[in-house]
Amino acid sequence: MEQSASATQLAPNGPGLRFGFTVGRRQARRAVQRTLVKRVLREAARHAAGTLRPLAQGVGLDIVLRLRNPLPKPTEMSLSQLKRSIRAEADSLLGQLARHLRSAHRGADGASTGAHRPEPGGSAADHQDRVG
Repeated sequence: MEQSASATQLAPNGPGLRFGFTVGRRQARRAVQRTLVKRVLREAARHAAGTLRPLAQGVGLDIVLRLRNPLPKPTEMSLSQLKRSIRAEADSLLGQLARHLRSAHRGADGASTGAHRPEPGGSAADHQDRVG
């Protein structure tokens, strides 16, 4: 399931870290499927919150995870494979967000001290294009 979910960073609404989840009927026809996807995304967010909360300290951060592509038919993929696939995708997206926040945090620290720290694997602009 390549790029089945996306993460969007919204305008902050006060200090803290908040997650939102959305799964449309076009992507998952049955309510049971939509609930399953949200449950898996919620668990991934709960797991990533420990890493993201310190990076968003003092800043409001709203993160919305949404399913972009339709779920495969039950005959194409087992339920356990589907859950693993969704969780892996969500973990990957939240990991990308954590790396982005770390690099932004380092950039802010470097700007205040006048030091320049090159980002491994490319510039911040390159990373923004890959994430967004």
